Amino acid sequence: MQEGRGRYATIGAAVAAAREGETINIWPGHYAEELTITKSLTLRGMGQRGEVVIEGRRASALRFEAAHGAIVGLTLRQAGGKNADCVVIAAGKVEIGDCDISAETGGACVNIMSRDEVLLRKNSIHDGGGWGVFAGGTGIVTLEENEIMAHAYSGLTIMRGAYVIARGNVIIRNAQHGVRIDLGGGGSFEDNDLRGNFLGAWNIDPKSFGQVLRERNKG
Repeated sequence: MQEGRGRYATIGAAVAAAREGETINIWPGHYAEELTITKSLTLRGMGQRGEVVIEGRRASALRFEAAHGAIVGLTLRQAGGKNADCVVIAAGKVEIGDCDISAETGGACVNIMSRDEVLLRKNSIHDGGGWGVFAGGTGIVTLEENEIMAHAYSGLTIMRGAYVIARGNVIIRNAQHGVRIDLGGGGSFEDNDLRGNFLGAWNIDPKSFGQVLRERNKG
């Protein structure tokens, strides 16, 4: 249940009232909401990881389509909606940090379609009924020190010309591959742990071989 200790009883109401560039501080609680962010905002959880929970039941828990913004310290869950993604970055230069992201449905925990730079740092992205992180936009996606584990498909999928820079991530225990690269995707991978994925660490389409750099990865 929402605790409502702030000025607004729901996050959606706070987003609607916010001005461009503002930060919305979210008190601990369980918020059954599906948020669409069309303004440049920062959403920041005020408790420890796991204390501020946003749960999508009919659509994505959070969809971002503004010029820039940040999502920090939130637990984001997808518990409904046929094949719904938990977090969708449709547009914008966005940073997601220190979040816990999971999905019971068959979509992606994080689906990145933006043409701008997107950074995921120190998140736990786990237990998805589909993909872990799916990068299909034309912007550069940077992954640093994330845990991406226990997904029904591959932990990280890169397609349609997307490019990912991945450093120091743990991408393990996924039911398909640790990293799948297809349809012209590419990336640079350094110091990642890719052990223990059921179909192996890598699945790289031959057309992407010249676009992939791999150094000091395990697995």
